Amino acid sequence: MSNAKWRKLFTWLTERNNKISSYKIKLLLAEANVLWETRVLRVSDLEETHLADKDLYPIGYDEIEWVDVVTPHSDQLLTGIVKLGKFEIQAADFGFRVYGYSKTGDNNSG
Repeated sequence: MSNAKWRKLFTWLTERNNKISSYKIKLLLAEANVLWETRVLRVSDLEETHLADKDLYPIGYDEIEWVDVVTPHSDQLLTGIVKLGKFEIQAADFGFRVYGYSKTGDNNSG
């Protein structure tokens, strides 16, 4: 997914922070079971090419394989995200997962 598309999604989500508990981020080069967990993001964390919050070292948007959005309000948020644009999303018990790269291996999601 492009930098602009990640920023668009994260910006929209930061406007709904009261509905989100946390994020879990899987990086492309990280081991399969290594996730970066972070608090709810602020708009100031969303830089041009990367996330730069106080919990994580700067993470390039192009390094993100997927992001778990932990929320009890997934239905409400997913409805809004569908209106926001085309994203590859998978619903889950914890909330939902947004893929930066297609689950099938090609990067057609961005």
